[in-house]
Amino acid sequence: MRPKPSRPTTIYDLARLAGVSAPTASKALNGRPDVGEATRRKVLDLAAKLDFTPSRMARGLAQSRSENIGLIVVRRHDIPFFSNPFYSRVLEGIEAEVAARDHNLLLSFLAVGAVDARLPKKIRERNVDGLILMGWDPAGMVDGLAERGLPVVTIDRAVPGLPSHAIQIDNTGGISEAVRRLKAAGHRRLGYVGGPPSEQSFTERRRAFDASCADLGLTAGPALSATATRELLDADFAAYLRRRDRPTAVVCANDDHAIKLMAAAASLGLSVPGDLALTGFDDIEAAALSRPGLSTLGVDKRLLGSLAVQRLGEIIAGTRAGSGEERLPVAWVPRASV
Repeated sequence: MRPKPSRPTTIYDLARLAGVSAPTASKALNGRPDVGEATRRKVLDLAAKLDFTPSRMARGLAQSRSENIGLIVVRRHDIPFFSNPFYSRVLEGIEAEVAARDHNLLLSFLAVGAVDARLPKKIRERNVDGLILMGWDPAGMVDGLAERGLPVVTIDRAVPGLPSHAIQIDNTGGISEAVRRLKAAGHRRLGYVGGPPSEQSFTERRRAFDASCADLGLTAGPALSATATRELLDADFAAYLRRRDRPTAVVCANDDHAIKLMAAAASLGLSVPGDLALTGFDDIEAAALSRPGLSTLGVDKRLLGSLAVQRLGEIIAGTRAGSGEERLPVAWVPRASV
């Protein structure tokens, strides 16, 4: 019985076993048209039989690609990233799509104060084919990124001055829908609670709230917002609800704020939705678990991450322009807080 050939570890080993040159074996594996069908089949059959996988490094060098995707995330307010119920789910979508493409994900975290620091080493040395930016405002790094000419996809924001493809959420449509739902429930004086206006998504949501109230003839009541350096505290929510001009319903720019406002209402003896109706945004897991359940705008967070990798792959492959924008739709999720 003839012994089974040892498993080839390089393209040269496979070529020797197939009786062809290394360039011919490489062309056959990569589907090049300048290889005869009989030769192609011989090489492919042998590769399958011997479980041969081309070296990722060698393939990357041949294609001038590393098959590495870079992801830079900034952590705000010293909150651990993996405890963030929104971005941790987006990361799951990114990881799944990268794995499906058999690529590597190189993850870098930046603290708030490091946004103007040097780019991570893996980016400076161009060890990635493209870059995803998430949860941050890279104003201090725009020039460095632009100079390197890397394909860039941004999540939940556009970055002025940086050629990139921005995947954003339909903030305007979502907030407008929340305002319409509250009006349909009989509310005429609405309040607003949001994040720092320095962040694009929160700016868009606040503008949409003001515009929707004006369009529907509603009164835009008192607003409460975090700042770039300070998150809202329990005392802030309680003080907001003690106001004499307290609205009958509040549109919150994210679920976290809505859930904290609901807790503050309970501590003050206010019922939801009897004394105060609430809407959120994002549909994190806690929104369905709150009591009462939080009516909110659902965002497909895993899809957001998956789309970022897909669009980056298209830019790298040259099938999509390096600059553009798209909006991910949101859906009203009715629960018991309205």
